[in-house]
Amino acid sequence: GPTGLPIASIVNEVTDFDWEYVFHCHILSHEEMDMMRPVTVKAAWTAPPAPTDLTFTRGSVILSWIDTTPVDYTDPVSWGDPLLGIGGTNPEQEVGFRIEQALVTDGVAGAFVEVANAPANSTTFTYTPLDQTITYDYRVTAWNEGGASSSNVIRVEGLPAAPSALTATVESAPALPAGYQVALNWTNNALTVNNVVVERAVGAGAFSVLATLPATDTSYVDTTVLPGPYRYQVRAVNDIGLSAPAGPVPVNVPQPGTTTVVVTDGTPSIVGQTVVFTATVDPVLATGTPSGTVEFFDGATSLGSDTLVGSTAGLSIATLGAGSHTINAVYSGDPVFASSTGSVVQVVNQGSSSTAIASDINPSTYGTAVTFNATVSVTGAVSPTGTVEFFDGATSLAAPVTLAGGSAGLTIASLAGGSHEITAVYSGDANFATSTSSALTQVVDPATSATVVASDLNPSIVGDSVTFTATVSVGFGS
Repeated sequence: GPTGLPIASIVNEVTDFDWEYVFHCHILSHEEMDMMRPVTVKAAWTAPPAPTDLTFTRGSVILSWIDTTPVDYTDPVSWGDPLLGIGGTNPEQEVGFRIEQALVTDGVAGAFVEVANAPANSTTFTYTPLDQTITYDYRVTAWNEGGASSSNVIRVEGLPAAPSALTATVESAPALPAGYQVALNWTNNALTVNNVVVERAVGAGAFSVLATLPATDTSYVDTTVLPGPYRYQVRAVNDIGLSAPAGPVPVNVPQPGTTTVVVTDGTPSIVGQTVVFTATVDPVLATGTPSGTVEFFDGATSLGSDTLVGSTAGLSIATLGAGSHTINAVYSGDPVFASSTGSVVQVVNQGSSSTAIASDINPSTYGTAVTFNATVSVTGAVSPTGTVEFFDGATSLAAPVTLAGGSAGLTIASLAGGSHEITAVYSGDANFATSTSSALTQVVDPATSATVVASDLNPSIVGDSVTFTATVSVGFGS
């Protein structure tokens, strides 16, 4: 006791209360003197009331019921008082629920067996039978130490047996826009069926109903597919519901091919001439119309692109240089149709040129600088390159002058007096042929002069020798 003195003897009264709890009684600081004795308490129980309103929902089998005596875990008084020997303020509370199932054969239910259990306060339980095509009766039984009570019985009719042996085959179908179809075949196993439902999923997406067919159908052809992955499954349907699916079976629908044909409106052409290329894209073994773009290339160099209208795309160009060009038309493809390439050879010949010459002073005066300007003209957007050489008759007046912006000039002051036939000769280049201007008659007038006469002896005497000197001068040189 608290004073350290012995306490009165404790008499053990042996009574059977059905439940036995063992308590350890320790004397503090004297573990070697542990005392242990059984002490029993009794809580009187009353059989719980039966669960009510048992229903089910298809999923697996989702059972629901009402518990009329739920345990209040926040109120220990309701649990029972072992000193008083009663079950507390709620003696009908359940310890748990038994989920019970009975096999139904030809409409007659067999004996119920426990297939699962649920804790106290439960009002729903999901049970998945091994074979959902079998009909079972279900009930839920509440139990405690005082007894057990069962709910109303509900019957869960078995679903129809699932179809089997589902196959899906991609087939060529040239009469369809995308050129392919998927043929499905299966075996029906259910005895009573209203319909067969075909379901389809695109890629990893959700399944949706594709077709509802008569109960006897065992095949279906999907003519609405586009290129890409699909999954198919088939279910039987009766008044009870949908069977489990046959499948899913995956397939991959390929893209139909295309052909691209490119033509030119004229070959050979000449440098600077506008050429029109037209590409026509047609489906292969399909009836749809390809969409997208066509890009045109000269070898590896992109010339431009155009969007298909109907089945054609075009490109106009006037900048092709002389030579042979392989023009490739590359169709981009679209979500339905595959890409393709076509080519055509375009020959471009040298273009012609014309050269004109002009003088900035004509006539000119001997010794005066004259500038001749030559202009080379071509047709189209390509500019000529090369040189222009100037001639006085057959005599070259200077080294060839490089064209700049289609013109070249020469300034000269050494032309002799008289008439000169000046021409400009364009050398040509890879794109344009050579050309010679018409002759320009350049007139060079004599320069003005002044003459001064001087005497070495003036006045002189008769008989003296006199020397006269005449000096002629001009505005330049001598």
